[in-house]
Amino acid sequence: MADTVTQLQDQINNLCQLLCNYAGTLQRDALPAAVSANGELSDELAPNGVTRETIGEMAASIAETQRVITELARALPKIETDEKAARKRIADLHAEHDKVSKELEQVTTEAKLELEKINAAFKVASAAVLLDQ
Repeated sequence: MADTVTQLQDQINNLCQLLCNYAGTLQRDALPAAVSANGELSDELAPNGVTRETIGEMAASIAETQRVITELARALPKIETDEKAARKRIADLHAEHDKVSKELEQVTTEAKLELEKINAAFKVASAAVLLDQ
């Protein structure tokens, strides 16, 4: 899940970057608004500015990024929004944590005892080698 969340964050950052860059490009290349006699706005583009094709590409990249964000969001696990269910899940996680902690403590204790045995055997072996010399 962490990888999915990271990908989601990256895609949201990408979308923000696209929106800011495209808004800046459109503002830079925009002509002053022209209103006709009947009140309609002109959609003419500046001669050396952004083209309709470029605007289409901008829209397509925004739509694709939004599609990826939606897919990533759908891939996240469902969560309970009910408070009682959330509290039960938290209690279950605490119980699981306690169980795993006890198991880890037991394994750690066994490993320490095993290490003490190995160190004792090493001392005996090294003493025997030193006495033989």
